[in-house]
Amino acid sequence: MYRVVAKRAFVNINTNERHRQLVQSWGGRSIIISDVPIDHEELYEPLELDQNSVAVVASYMFDEPIEAIFEAAATCPEIRFYVTGDKAKLSDVIVRNLPANVTLTGYLPRQDYYRLLVSARAVMVLTTRDDTMQMGAYEALSLGRPIITSEWKVLRDSFGDAALYVDNTPASIAQAVTAMVTGHEEFRRRAIAQRQLRRRSFEEARAQINELLKQVS
Repeated sequence: MYRVVAKRAFVNINTNERHRQLVQSWGGRSIIISDVPIDHEELYEPLELDQNSVAVVASYMFDEPIEAIFEAAATCPEIRFYVTGDKAKLSDVIVRNLPANVTLTGYLPRQDYYRLLVSARAVMVLTTRDDTMQMGAYEALSLGRPIITSEWKVLRDSFGDAALYVDNTPASIAQAVTAMVTGHEEFRRRAIAQRQLRRRSFEEARAQINELLKQVS
């Protein structure tokens, strides 16, 4: 169905290069907008967290390597992991065996969620699926926070050197967390710079769409 619609659409908005090329192979026109900049109308008061802390944005979906994150936490006892999401989705066995440095925050209201992100040294958002948009990482970038995410091209294209990339194994995750906590200030500067790059990319894509619309108006 999408192939039929995409071919006939005036323009398709896709989130990554792979999908853009797919639409073009069907004869459709495509413009990439991977994310829409988030503007915050308020400053979020930081929470009193452990100094060396990481916020893990999770929803406990099938593509999130949650158990690998918990295993990584067990090897980094000096770092506190604050994991969001509905903890009722976790099995009793996993909850009983959580490392002592893991805090399950439960589902957080919007303001509390953003307060957590601005308070942690880094924000971790992982996926085992390629070409998957990471909203938690975009939210972190909107706040100028460093990111730890999975090693996929679409994520590298979006977050550049503002992030550290892992292969979703416990060892890789632990290494990235330790490096991010140690180099927090440098990664924070990179995140702020990357945020500006992403905004310019969005504005350029929007200008392309407006120019196309002028041609048919």
